[in-house]
Amino acid sequence: MGRRYFCVAADVYLPPVLASSACELAVIAVASVIPSRNTLLNLRTLDERARVAFARVQDWVYHPDNLTVRFMRICSHKGLVISVLTRNEHCPPHVHVGTTQWDARYRFSFWHNGVELWDVVPGRRGPSMALAEELRQVIQQPAHLWRARERWWLSKHTVCLDNQQWDGEAEEVVSPQRYRPSAIDIVSARFDPWQDRTILQLAGQSSPLEIEL
Repeated sequence: MGRRYFCVAADVYLPPVLASSACELAVIAVASVIPSRNTLLNLRTLDERARVAFARVQDWVYHPDNLTVRFMRICSHKGLVISVLTRNEHCPPHVHVGTTQWDARYRFSFWHNGVELWDVVPGRRGPSMALAEELRQVIQQPAHLWRARERWWLSKHTVCLDNQQWDGEAEEVVSPQRYRPSAIDIVSARFDPWQDRTILQLAGQSSPLEIEL
């Protein structure tokens, strides 16, 4: 069986001839035949990190029994694609970047502009300290950070501030477990990508709090 491609809409992780520059969301129904063993690799047998690494390098072929994998591209650095995944992801907000040898996750926020390395799996094969810092700085660039927030909000519909509090004196989000007299419960929170701001509705407040990012 020769390699074939099936793409619903993609501008990343597929050869340029199959890419659609008009679509940022890569929706790919995938499976792959391993020629040396002539076996079908089903993504259901792989965990999240394995799917991420496999998706970055393989030529995808279509099989009706396979899962649909979605990637939302943020940017790239030295050939490494930084993206938000839209399946089986969870808070805190984060992006993925890596190779077939490692996968790194970087955390970002909807109330401040900091970015930090969350973890690398497996740690012994991860990027050098210099490359890890370069990637962090690339993600932290305003345009890239805005895109990461936009992609996360569009795919998850959460800014991951549920059950948290806002300390108006310190101007920061805090956990209710760490009592502060000036902290107020966050009733709801949303991201406005057009204005690049996070809007918090605080308990007992008639007007929302807008955080300009």
